[in-house]
Amino acid sequence: MRGADALGEAAGMHVLMGCAADAASYEAAPFEHGVLTYALLTGLKGPALRDREFVDVLKLFGFAQGEVKRISATQIPRVSSPGASANFDAGTLGDEDRGAIVLPAPRPFMLEPELRDEESGDALGLSDRLGLLLQQDFAYMGAVRMSGALVVRGSYRVESGRVKAIIFLYRDREKLGRAEVEGPAADLDALARALHARIKTMER
Repeated sequence: MRGADALGEAAGMHVLMGCAADAASYEAAPFEHGVLTYALLTGLKGPALRDREFVDVLKLFGFAQGEVKRISATQIPRVSSPGASANFDAGTLGDEDRGAIVLPAPRPFMLEPELRDEESGDALGLSDRLGLLLQQDFAYMGAVRMSGALVVRGSYRVESGRVKAIIFLYRDREKLGRAEVEGPAADLDALARALHARIKTMER
């Protein structure tokens, strides 16, 4: 970043916080950064720069706030500007500078699956078995809500030593696919692998 010596008379202090003091900030494995850091770096690649060059502090912070809210439905960054702090350019980024910012291509987000026995909840623990497999191919977010994330919902029943499962794959509220999978109750890991394989097919 260049141009800090060209700030002129503008002066002030602006603080960007990942969230309120009583809330939580999140690390996102697919981004290799915290969600806020990823949003800031994305903005510095160009979208948050004024005239594709100038690092306008409040423009960058505002962009980062919007990106974090878009990615995470639960994390809300805060900006504090004490007193009569003026906005200013923190510097400039040229083409070479922006090109040096390398961001990983994130994998699709996957929320914690919810599979329920028609009578007793998830007595077989099939949701947890499937969740362990989903972590191999997706950015697994557990119970954290993320905009645009995938989620598996479904039910199963046990009959004569076999498990029959029906699952649905959603992105937000859009249904992407439906699958029926059956396997022996004595080999739940095999059943979870079969479900995992069908989910990968539906996600494509």
